[in-house]
Parts: sequence; structure tokens; C-alpha cells
Amino acid sequence: MSTLTHRIVGNDIYQRVVVYELTAADSEDPDLHIAEPLYKWEKSDAGQFVMNNALEPPKWHRQMDYQLYGYRYCVTAWLRSQDATYFCLRWR
Repeated sequence: MSTLTHRIVGNDIYQRVVVYELTAADSEDPDLHIAEPLYKWEKSDAGQFVMNNALEPPKWHRQMDYQLYGYRYCVTAWLRSQDATYFCLRWR
């Protein structure tokens, strides 16, 4: 993931926000194990808000989780500053 945290598009300032996090056990295909929870999140109120207000479709990132011997997934999205504030106050 790049270190860029803010973007200016037109007159709006967008910031990258981690909108969802989950972990998966070590397996042959951990991406397959997170497909259902990601789909459920996308259909939730928080997921719908992000999908409707993000500058571009959210992206997921996988990292090793050495404490749990598995993987940590983060979904990030570019949201306008006011939308990021609303999201964090309501769903975090």
C-alpha cells in the first residue's frame, strides 16, 4: 500500500480510510475464506455507504499476521473528508 493519504480532485479533498478489517487463518487459499465476509460487509449499511461515496471502488490488501499465524485483510477507500468523518463517527 502506498503512503499517499490525501488526494485533491476538483474542489474536494479525499482521504484514504481503512473501512473494514478482518483476519483469516492460514490456509491454502485465504482469499477464498474472506470472500463471504467481504460480500456481507459490502451489502451492510457501512459497505453501501462506502460503495456509494468512494472516489473509486474500494481495494483490499492482505498482510501476514505473525501473531495469529494467518492473514490480516484491510479494505481501504478514498472518501471525501466529510464522508470520512461521518463514516468514522458512525461505524467505528
